[in-house]
Amino acid sequence: MTSLGDGTHLVLPGGVVGRRHAVEGAARADGAAVHLAVAEVGDPGAPAVVLAHGVGSSARFVAAACAAPLGAAGWRLVTYDARGHGGSTPCPDRVDHGLDAYAADLAAVVAGSAGVAAVGGVSLGGHAAIRWRGGLPRVVCLPAWQGRAAPGEGPHAYVAAEVRRVGVAAVTARLRADTTMPTWLRDTLVTDYTRHDADSLAAALLALDGGEAPSCDEVAELRVPVGVVAWRGDPGHPFPVAEELVSSARTATLTELAMDDLEVSLTRFGDAVVTALRSLGLTSG
Repeated sequence: MTSLGDGTHLVLPGGVVGRRHAVEGAARADGAAVHLAVAEVGDPGAPAVVLAHGVGSSARFVAAACAAPLGAAGWRLVTYDARGHGGSTPCPDRVDHGLDAYAADLAAVVAGSAGVAAVGGVSLGGHAAIRWRGGLPRVVCLPAWQGRAAPGEGPHAYVAAEVRRVGVAAVTARLRADTTMPTWLRDTLVTDYTRHDADSLAAALLALDGGEAPSCDEVAELRVPVGVVAWRGDPGHPFPVAEELVSSARTATLTELAMDDLEVSLTRFGDAVVTALRSLGLTSG
């Protein structure tokens, strides 16, 4: 796992240190500025892959999973805490957690990064990467749904319902005690959930219920290749949705891994991202 160092560095396993800075994203609905905590890991002269995390996750997880595999393959990782998460500006109103806001934040991070070769994300971060209007290849990991989920019926509705009923602290306590969950997933969720502003995390989770994702038509309009990374057996990120995304895109590849792969090492996820990049014909040299 990673730790957040002194506010300017991201400390990774083995003592590898990433560089941290802030980028201004899309303003909140009340007009307040949103500052995003950005981390870069790898050779500053290497081409960058910008990856956005999903709701409740963090730059910490993306760096732990992807920094080493990307670095070994010759890329550098750029990631960031999403609005209302980790070191970024709190956003306690669910109106500030729409897909367009996440896409605008991603656009700001890409604009503030040099030498970007590809853009992507995990879950909602992957949806934001599709909604982003730039002309770079995409890597979309664990897409959750396509189009608009019906309130109370979408794949993450049960999470929102639990948050409404008992609150984030109780949800975190349940996760901590859940021995049926894969160890890596339980540890990741508990670690990240406790890093976020509780009201902002609740707002982000609630916004998933009935939330919008890119439609199949929107995916079909992309004029860049799309590499999709997915696994089976996850009701929050159904494998058929990944297959639908691939079939909708003009040019797309599908890289499959298993959730249990991450029990061996979180970097197995980053290995899959590298495979997806290479499947699109992207090289770091």
